[in-house]
Amino acid sequence: MKTFLYFFLFISSFLIAQEHQIYTSLDDALSTPEKVEALDLSNQKLSRVPLGVYQLKNLKTLKLNNNTISYVDSSLLQLKKLEILELSYNKIKALPEKMDKLSHLKTLKLINNQIVEIPQSWLRLPALKNLHLSRNKIEKLPDNINILKSLKKLTLKGNSLWLIPTSFNRLKNLTYVNFSNNQLSQISNGLDHQSLRKLKKLVIKGNPFSSYEKGLIRLKVPKNCKIVW
Repeated sequence: MKTFLYFFLFISSFLIAQEHQIYTSLDDALSTPEKVEALDLSNQKLSRVPLGVYQLKNLKTLKLNNNTISYVDSSLLQLKKLEILELSYNKIKALPEKMDKLSHLKTLKLINNQIVEIPQSWLRLPALKNLHLSRNKIEKLPDNINILKSLKKLTLKGNSLWLIPTSFNRLKNLTYVNFSNNQLSQISNGLDHQSLRKLKKLVIKGNPFSSYEKGLIRLKVPKNCKIVW
């Protein structure tokens, strides 16, 4: 009986591993393209997204971190099932227009690139929960940032932010925000402890806040929210 149980557990583990396999070779992935849900081509000295990637119609996770990619064309929008897109540590200035066609996208990571703004099409990503844009060149958030109703985590560390719109306090599902090392002297206008009641951590160190502004920030975040100065 124990032998049968061990065999069953082994087969189950094997099948789960197969189902969640992360491919690190595009050639291997293209041998059975219909089965591929996760592809990681990070650290491969790529200057562009290989065309073969767009043949993987069932792809849910695509990681292309730490390459030298500067341009991503509209072929990306063919990956309709994409849920996680990571393009950190590249040279990207923008993503294709109509990114909102990726209606299942939950996580977008573009850390350490050359992004200067958050486009309107990103705000129309209905499933987006995690947006990571640290170490780019962003100066301000869109006035209608509150459209991102599902957003839970937002990281903008090390940009050139100087303005947070009042609409920020309508991001009711936010749990974590990192605005550290920017040029913010005021954010209290975009905070509200009733609207942002799910906010658990606010990282804002490395900004030129006055003592008065710090006092307002303390008043305007939920009591159980940890502030990292």
